[in-house]
Amino acid sequence: MSKSRFLNIDFLRALSILGMIAIHTLSYNMHTSLQIFLWDWLHFVVIGFVFCSGYVNASSYSEKIINLQTLLGWYKKRLLRLLIPFYIYLIVHYSLWIIFPKYLSGLDLKKTIPYFLNSALLVSGDNLNWLVLLFLQITVIFPLLMYILNKKKALITYLTISLLITFSFGVWNFHPYYRLIMWIPWSLILVLGIYTYKLDQKISNLKIQLIRYSKVVFISAILYLIFYALWVHLDKSLILINNKYPPNLYYLFYGISVSFIILILGTLYFMKATILEKFITFISTNSYQLFFIHFIILDIILTTSSQSLIGHEVGLQFGIVVILSLFLVKISRMIKII
Repeated sequence: MSKSRFLNIDFLRALSILGMIAIHTLSYNMHTSLQIFLWDWLHFVVIGFVFCSGYVNASSYSEKIINLQTLLGWYKKRLLRLLIPFYIYLIVHYSLWIIFPKYLSGLDLKKTIPYFLNSALLVSGDNLNWLVLLFLQITVIFPLLMYILNKKKALITYLTISLLITFSFGVWNFHPYYRLIMWIPWSLILVLGIYTYKLDQKISNLKIQLIRYSKVVFISAILYLIFYALWVHLDKSLILINNKYPPNLYYLFYGISVSFIILILGTLYFMKATILEKFITFISTNSYQLFFIHFIILDIILTTSSQSLIGHEVGLQFGIVVILSLFLVKISRMIKII
């Protein structure tokens, strides 16, 4: 791996944002069994994001946090990075929708002040803001998790309680309150990312790393299949998104297995070929901005598709959304908007 970047992590994060764009494009185009299949099984993407966040932040946190002042500085930097792009997106999407109603539908937005305020305050409203809230939550608890990881008894206690709570999410319905408690199961992925970073830094041998990743794939895949059988027996929904708010163990083990397969592929890929390295790194570095920008582009494409040759060609829609989103991110970086 590069000294300045973790290229396999970049690979996972890049595929995760592309997968998320695909999910959102497919969600408005589920006309065939293949489209429904892809839409469902691409739902590893948020797990990929949270894992990468834990892995990368463990690096920056361990290197820079030496006292309360630097901790507060780290908090400030993280919170601004999370909130500013979201508020820019919200204002721009609403503004374009109001000014150009012929070309935008607003997707899931509503033209009411309560809806706008709830979206801005992250309590409800816009479907995107749950992810912003999640990353705010895991940012707040991140220092605590870094501390707990160095305390064996505290770590075992935390993991035990979190696993039991996460298991209960598959048994009882917590959907009305998921925004308040969703950080608990997601913190397990955050811990996995931090712990993986520490192991990779401790033993950087590529062969050992790949063996370790393969063990995670095997164990998480077996556990996923066990929960799959249990869910069938209990007559519970096997659709991944129905197990996501908040995530239960059925959902998490699936996402972990897929994410570590991608990490293995990313590690091998970047060892043998680097022609796309800059492209992958660019997508990864700007994944958070792409998350917001692609919604505006998707709104335009979906609203105008019936008037163009695009129609219901989901592959063409996806390609156009990705290309235009990358272009706008590049422009925004050049003029330092976000």
